[in-house]
Amino acid sequence: MFNTEQRKNNKSAFEKDVFKLMNNSVYGKTMENSRNRVDVQLVNDEKKAQKLVAAPTFKRFKIFDNELVGVERVKKCLTLDKPIYVGFVILELSKLIMYNFHYNVMKKEYGDKAELFFTDTDSLNYEVETEDIYEDMSRHMDIYDTSDYPRDHFLFSESN
Repeated sequence: MFNTEQRKNNKSAFEKDVFKLMNNSVYGKTMENSRNRVDVQLVNDEKKAQKLVAAPTFKRFKIFDNELVGVERVKKCLTLDKPIYVGFVILELSKLIMYNFHYNVMKKEYGDKAELFFTDTDSLNYEVETEDIYEDMSRHMDIYDTSDYPRDHFLFSESN
C-alpha cells in the first residue's frame, strides 16, 4: 500500500515509475525461476580452463579472445527458495480482476462495440464505439483511475 500511495501522491512521472517498479520487483522476485540461473566462470589461465572443461559439471564455453574464456557449468546444487505460489496467486487475482472488468463492465456496457486490441499483465486496450466515452466513464468512477487527468477535467479524481 505504501508504494501505491506514493505513486498516487507524486506528480513526477519518474517518481511514479520508481514506486511502480518497487511493486513489480516484489512480484518478479516471487516468480523468479532459480533453475534459469547460470554458473559462469571467466578464466584467463589455460590450465584452469582445461580443468573446468574436463569437470563433469561442464556445459559449454565461449572464447572471447586469446586471453579470456567463459566456461558455463551446470549448478551442483539448486535451492528452490522463491515463493512461486505467491506470484502465481498475484497473477491469478490480476487475471480475475481483468476478466471481471472485461465481461462485467465492458461487454455488459458495450457488447460488440468494445473490441479488445491487446492486453498486458496489468492493462487492457480497447476500441470503443460510443457517443461520449467520458459520460460512460462517469457512471463507473469507482473502477477508473483518473488521477492523471488535468485537475480541471470533470472526471479528475484522486480516489482510485
